[in-house]
Amino acid sequence: MSEVEAAIAALDRETSKLSSPAAMRGVRSYRVIKSVGDDAVPALLDALEQERAVMPVMMLLGDITGTQPYPASARGNTAKMRAAWLAWGARTPPAAA
Repeated sequence: MSEVEAAIAALDRETSKLSSPAAMRGVRSYRVIKSVGDDAVPALLDALEQERAVMPVMMLLGDITGTQPYPASARGNTAKMRAAWLAWGARTPPAAA
C-alpha cells in the first residue's frame, strides 16, 4: 500500500462522521494527501471509483486540480458530482490530471 493509499484509508476513517467541509479539510490525512499534489490524483480517482471517502476525495480532487467538472446545479448531488469526476478522470491523461 502506497503512502497515498494509506492516507486515503485514514481519510475514510477520519471523515466518516464529519459533514463539514472545513472539518474534513482539517484532518491530518487530508493535508497529507493534498501535499502530494498531482501525483495523488490517480489514487484519489481509484478511491472515488470504489466509493471510499467520496466527499473528501472529491474536495481533494478539486483542491489539487483546480477543476470542477460538474455544473453548479449538481452541487449537493453526490452521485452527479461523483459521476462527473469519474468521467473527468477517464478523459484526462494521467500527466494532466
